[in-house]
Amino acid sequence: MSRLFKKDLRPGLPVTPAVMRRLPGLFVLLALILASCATLPSSRGASQWIEVLPPASPESVYASIDPSSRGLLEALARIAGAETEQLERITTRIHRAYVQIRFSPGGAPEFSLIALGEVTPTSVALQLNLDPAWQRVLLSKFPGRGFTGSHWSYRTYWRNAASGLQIAVPQRGVLFVARGAPTAAALMLQRLQSPGVGPLQPEAAQDLETADIFLYFPDPVGLAASLGSGLLSQQLPIRQVWISAEAEQDSYDLEAVFLLSEVENLRAVELLLRLMLTLWLRKAEVEDPVGKLKAARIRVEQGSARIDSLSLTSPEIASFFQALVPEGFPADGQPQ
Repeated sequence: MSRLFKKDLRPGLPVTPAVMRRLPGLFVLLALILASCATLPSSRGASQWIEVLPPASPESVYASIDPSSRGLLEALARIAGAETEQLERITTRIHRAYVQIRFSPGGAPEFSLIALGEVTPTSVALQLNLDPAWQRVLLSKFPGRGFTGSHWSYRTYWRNAASGLQIAVPQRGVLFVARGAPTAAALMLQRLQSPGVGPLQPEAAQDLETADIFLYFPDPVGLAASLGSGLLSQQLPIRQVWISAEAEQDSYDLEAVFLLSEVENLRAVELLLRLMLTLWLRKAEVEDPVGKLKAARIRVEQGSARIDSLSLTSPEIASFFQALVPEGFPADGQPQ
């Protein structure tokens, strides 16, 4: 095990091999933030950070989360099999996280993560440069960027051949972590300097800016088809979907928006959406699903549909989002 990951995540609580086996790789990597000095992340907007992530594909899902909700994080940690006390100092130093996940049949999903928080390039570089498990990669100077574009942190990332992980810290307050695609970190560094076309529709980008939790499916039917699942979603003329949730005391107000192809029978689409919501709530095992279904509003018009007035507690919304994950992909990212 590398020295980098032998650090205690909390004073007096060593990371034993048994704990390490229970911690997902993403949570372990975020421990890098603990050794950093307090810094402020870039003022770049949320939708602009999404544009830095790799381009959309039919197999991809985008997510954004504000880790300020302790209850939600504890619920997500339990689902992931991580020990919540190990995450406390990590999550308190992350202000916002953006991630793209790419699923593939029969293989572990790839991910590209942007974490904004208390991190400095020099602190991470020092640890990785001293660890022989990590190889430092310096990219060519980006054209037309002058001195800023030539700074080492904008053009450097580290890769671990054994795990397939990549890490970059392009500027104060910004951490990139990727696994899967061998050039993901390099692509994000390039897109940070010259952002590509983002996947979000204008209305989705507006919802992202105010949401505490946000999920975006650029091609939900293509995703379901590629994984051989989601027969119900394939019966709907869905082009894109996004789900946003805003914290309200001890619960979250959830809203889902569906962009639709042209449909002839709007009532049939509404009934299918209600059936889909029923299946989601049952799979998530929420309390009083009948009452939640009665309170939820489903509106369908030509070109779009919307589900709102759905209130879920922190554990329920964690289970609800877990219910959206394709079958065969548990929390540790290893296909069954």
